[in-house]
Amino acid sequence: MLSVWLHGWATDSRVFAPLTGALSASTGTPCLHPNLAGHLRLERPERWATVLAGHLESVAPANEPLVLAGWSLGAMLALEAAPLLGDRLSGLILLSGCARFIREQSNPSGQDPRALHLMQRRLPGSAARVLDDFYDNLFSPRQTEHRQRLREELEPAWLEQDKAWLAAGLEYLLRTDLRPLPAGIRVPVLALHGAADRVIAPQLGRELARSLPAARLIELEREGHLPFWPRCGRLTDELGGFIADVEKLWRDNG
Repeated sequence: MLSVWLHGWATDSRVFAPLTGALSASTGTPCLHPNLAGHLRLERPERWATVLAGHLESVAPANEPLVLAGWSLGAMLALEAAPLLGDRLSGLILLSGCARFIREQSNPSGQDPRALHLMQRRLPGSAARVLDDFYDNLFSPRQTEHRQRLREELEPAWLEQDKAWLAAGLEYLLRTDLRPLPAGIRVPVLALHGAADRVIAPQLGRELARSLPAARLIELEREGHLPFWPRCGRLTDELGGFIADVEKLWRDNG
């Protein structure tokens, strides 16, 4: 059994450390969390899912179940890669995810594309300000302690990220529309979304869960866009139980 965790925009694999550490301890399941820039930085955003699926096929044992998990942009990548993995994929975890990030007539709960275009224009000269504003929005207004911990523990390293990589991530969010995909994804899916999410509206999480044939949605009442950091709380039990159920289903089906 293997689980692979894909981080979101303007972060890296360290964002998963509390969660995957707790999961590995409670379930004994290995958790891989690659830094996406290392695999995708030189690729065009439209090729990210294909390159990622190829990498997963090379590292995941063929005779064991694979659970693919993603948070935010990583959840979109996981959703896009799922059909490419075919029978190699046994389950999907989508944290704070959506199928379409940008607001348009058919997606009224999305983010205003003008805000992302402005971020792209500001990145070359004001990257630190762009990122600081984004990290503010990872938490609900009540989570001031969490925001301060991120500012002290993770943000200094994240402010050093390659600006071209950050711009490519914004381009992925602007262009990617995965709404045709979920109906064809038949593996079990656990979707989790904070009710106070200011980056991806909870409505988008609900719509995504409804569009997936085998999905269960957990809406976290007081949480923002980053519901598993720095404390994962009940999520360890929920995610651990889901992973155990996926493994049992895989073994029962031979």
